[in-house]
Amino acid sequence: MREYRAGLGRAWAVGAGVVLGGTLLAGLLGGHPAPQPVPAAGALRPGDEDSGPASARAVAAPFDPHDEPSPLSPAQLGRPAGPDDPALEAPAAARETLVRERTMMATQCRISLVVPAGEADQAERAFAAAFAAMERVNDLMSDYREDSEVSRIRALPGGASLALDPWTADNLEVSLLVHEHTEGAFDPTLRPVLKLYRFTGREESLPAPEELERARARVGLKAHRYEAATRTLTLGPLGADLDFGGVAKGYANDRAAAALAELGIRDALLTAGGEVRALGHRADGLPWRIGLRHPRRSGAHAAEIDARPGEVLSTSGDYEKYFLHEGVRHPHVLDARTGKPVLGAPASATVIYLPPEGSDPVRARAGAVADALATGLLVVGPDGAREVLRGFSGVEVIFLLADGTDAQVRAVATPGARARAQFAPGIECAGLPLR
Repeated sequence: MREYRAGLGRAWAVGAGVVLGGTLLAGLLGGHPAPQPVPAAGALRPGDEDSGPASARAVAAPFDPHDEPSPLSPAQLGRPAGPDDPALEAPAAARETLVRERTMMATQCRISLVVPAGEADQAERAFAAAFAAMERVNDLMSDYREDSEVSRIRALPGGASLALDPWTADNLEVSLLVHEHTEGAFDPTLRPVLKLYRFTGREESLPAPEELERARARVGLKAHRYEAATRTLTLGPLGADLDFGGVAKGYANDRAAAALAELGIRDALLTAGGEVRALGHRADGLPWRIGLRHPRRSGAHAAEIDARPGEVLSTSGDYEKYFLHEGVRHPHVLDARTGKPVLGAPASATVIYLPPEGSDPVRARAGAVADALATGLLVVGPDGAREVLRGFSGVEVIFLLADGTDAQVRAVATPGARARAQFAPGIECAGLPLR
C-alpha cells in the first residue's frame, strides 16, 4: 500500500478501471489552475501540505459493514453539515490530506482523506476500514476467486436457489433497476457472449452465428427470479454466468464512504479505477475537481468538473479495448439485447449522480447506480438517453463523440452537466434536452 502526504491543492491523481461496457479513466485534479499534462495511470504528484479555510463537513452516522443494507444517510453521502458543525471552527492550518492506494478488483483504488493535522492514528483506522470494505466487495464479486459468491453462483445448476449475502444482493438490485430502465441494454449476465470476442486492437473474425445464438441463450437477467424480502435468487434453467464488473467498483466506493462516515471522516475522495466518489471538500475548502480523459488523445483531458459533496462520477468508454473486422472498429461496448458490439457508440459516457434526499435504498447506492448507468448509457447513446434518464432524478450525463481514431471530439450533455463542465479548447458541447 502506497502512502502520500500531499496538498491536493497542487497534487492530483489518475485512476483506470474496467467495467462491463468498456474501459474508463477519470483524472482527479487537486487545483483550480489551468490543466497540466496528465501523469501515467496510477501516478500521484505530491505537493505541499494543504492549507486554507476548513470546509463544511457532514456528521457521521453509524455503519456496520456486516449489517443488512440500508439507505445511505446524508452524512454518508458527505453533504455539508449545519453552521454549528465544530469542523467549521477548526483553524485552516490544522488540516492535512493523506493519500493511500491499493491494487484490488484488477485496478488501482485510491483514498484521499482530509484529517486534522497530527491525527495519524485516526487516519490509519479510517484507511483500514475503507479498504476493508472495498476488499470485502472484491471477495464477494471476484471473477478469479473460486470461493467468491459470484463464482459459487456460476457453478450452480439451473433451477437452484440460494440466499445472497446482503452486499451481493445490493449489486443485484442495482443491476435489476438499471436493466429495467435501459430495457435490457445493461445486463450482468452478458459474460457468455463477451467471451466470444477478442478485443486485441487487431483484425479479428466475428463469432459464428450459431455460436453467438448459443451464448445469447444464456443471457437475460429476467430469466432468473429474485425475492428481495429474503434476498433469494433462483436461477433460470440454464444457470447464471453473472459478472458484476459493471457495478461492483462503484459499490465498493459506496461501502468505503459509509465506513469512513462511521469514523467521523467527512471530507475524502474515493476512486476505484475511474469510479469517483466525493465526500465534502478538499482541505482548502474548495471542491474536489475531476478531469475527464480525452478518449482519443493520450494524456489529455476533455473536460473538468467540480464535484459537489456526496456526488459520484462514473465513466464508461470504448477507447482502450476494441478489435477491427474488415477494417471497421468494433468497441468493447456490447448490446446485451443483440450480443454484438455497438458500432458508432459514443467514445465515452460520464454519469454524474447525487441521489435526492429520501431516495429509496437501491437508488441511494450512488456509486453502484452511476457505474451501471454509465455502461447502459454508452450502449443506448444520446438518442436513447432521454428515456433512460426519465427513470432517475439527480442524474446528469456527458457523452463524448468521436469517429474511429479521429482525435476530433465533440460533446453532448444534459443541461446541468453542460453548465458545470469546463471543456477543453476545441470541444464543442451540444445540449441533450431531458424532455
